[in-house]
Amino acid sequence: MTRILDARTSQNATTFASISDTFSFDPVFFAQVGLNCINPAGNIRVQFTVTSTVTIPAESGSIAVIIDIVRGTLPTDQLVYSAAFIEPNSATAVTRAFTVTGSEFDIPAPASNELVYTAFIRCPDAVTLTRNGPESFNAIAFSDD
Repeated sequence: MTRILDARTSQNATTFASISDTFSFDPVFFAQVGLNCINPAGNIRVQFTVTSTVTIPAESGSIAVIIDIVRGTLPTDQLVYSAAFIEPNSATAVTRAFTVTGSEFDIPAPASNELVYTAFIRCPDAVTLTRNGPESFNAIAFSDD
């Protein structure tokens, strides 16, 4: 039987245009959840969904938007999921909601009883993009009983 250990939501921005944060090459933090994993029995599995809405300027060429999910708090911590989205060149500014759904499994029980997952966004191209909401991160941890 499967047991839910914890479920959390990080809601950075609930509506369009509720934030206006720029980013480019370096990874930028935009969401984090801490899951309580007290007394897991057997393997731990985590499922997550993260969304960030981004505006891409006109005539920026074909660009990539990359969302990385790490177990930890820093961009250099254990990468558990990475998704790249390619946007073609557009004559006008384009706003897109980028959504990633993924999972991690066979996670060892953490000594602190908490698993922290952090979402970062970046653009490896020489373009400055704007995060303008909505943004959210939902995660749920399970164990086998």
